[in-house]
Amino acid sequence: ENGNWKEIDLKRYAGGRSTFNARENETVICRPEYRLQYTDETDNCNLTLLPAHAVKGTSVLLATDCAYGYEISGATLVFANGQSQEVGTTFTMPAERVRVDLRVTEIVYHITFVVDGEIVSEQTCRFGEEVQIPADPQKADSENARFLFTGWSPYVTRATGEDRNPIYTASFSETSVLGFKPALPLSETAPLSIYICAVLRLLHIPFLNK
Repeated sequence: ENGNWKEIDLKRYAGGRSTFNARENETVICRPEYRLQYTDETDNCNLTLLPAHAVKGTSVLLATDCAYGYEISGATLVFANGQSQEVGTTFTMPAERVRVDLRVTEIVYHITFVVDGEIVSEQTCRFGEEVQIPADPQKADSENARFLFTGWSPYVTRATGEDRNPIYTASFSETSVLGFKPALPLSETAPLSIYICAVLRLLHIPFLNK
């Protein structure tokens, strides 16, 4: 109207017909909404929060409040002709009324603990369950460093979050070690004073040979 869009709320009738009388030189674009009917055999989700109608071609998101530890993982769309279609948590609205049989499942996590790229523990937990933390791993010291386990990254106590296959990696702190390796093997043929002198020179301490 006057170059602007005008949205008109048409009443829905049982027969599926709506009537609107347009004025002269007025363009009316109809975008019918089709009904969505939901079923949940588990009775664990609040169906009233899901959209009751949708326009053809729009995306319908199956997201609502569910009982603790449950979620909507997908659905089966049942059409008027009896045919059905499996979908995930979103689908494109067809140009007809559709029944949506929700697939409600328990939230389950497959948890993995890794140390230096190797799997040391795997377990399956339901949402909110306490995770069985493995014993603190050990990492062999190197010639110039010592390692101390500092925890699992990211921190974990219970199975929660969006990632259903989380991986937790062992973290270690590293401490440098100042080592001294004599050039000659310590033996009866090498006087002990040679090694003492070498150590003192390394530490910049003068050696007095009496």
